[in-house]
Amino acid sequence: MTLWWDSLTLVQQIMALFAIPATIIMILQTLLLLFGLGSHGDADAGGLDTHAGDIAEHDAGESHGHGHHSGAHDGGLRIFTVRAFVAFFAIFGWLGIVLTESGMGSTLAIMLSFIAGLAAMVGMAWFFKSAMKLQSAGNIDMRNCLGKSATVYIPIPPNRQGKGKVNLTVQGRFSEMDAVTDSAAALKTGSEVIISSILNNNTLCVEPRVAHPAMEG
Repeated sequence: MTLWWDSLTLVQQIMALFAIPATIIMILQTLLLLFGLGSHGDADAGGLDTHAGDIAEHDAGESHGHGHHSGAHDGGLRIFTVRAFVAFFAIFGWLGIVLTESGMGSTLAIMLSFIAGLAAMVGMAWFFKSAMKLQSAGNIDMRNCLGKSATVYIPIPPNRQGKGKVNLTVQGRFSEMDAVTDSAAALKTGSEVIISSILNNNTLCVEPRVAHPAMEG
């Protein structure tokens, strides 16, 4: 190990200082995930969501979903998380060492390694987002949602012009799911809706719940 370290240039040694700790952390994270200890760790809890609009809408509807766990949450790509930074430094460091070892100039090697590190961050964010969506979709039989009542959590645009979110209880679990509507009017937070159909991407199609007047005796 000492011989290998001494054979590196100053630039390579700096990159190794990034790459080696990041690789060790990445291995530990992978082991934790394999044993089911890291699936809900706080490493990603503070991640910056690239869907800023969803954050604002989420905060606006907090009073309607406080204290409940989402069953099918889609918050956009969380790029700036611990996992993403670990991936960045690992790719940046090792690729930089390889490129400079091949004879490439230090400046160009650093630039290419930096770009590759950013790509690794985005790739890591996409991977975990996809994994969580598959996990959520796999836990719930979407057909059990049909005909159920739900409450709008994030406003749903009219005529399928965009997605909102609804809260409902299905299979004994309180869940938050994407939803669209064919209604000509937007469905506001707190509105009661009925789930009329399920779209191919596990998005619910909902319609306003019609209040029936009480029968007169």
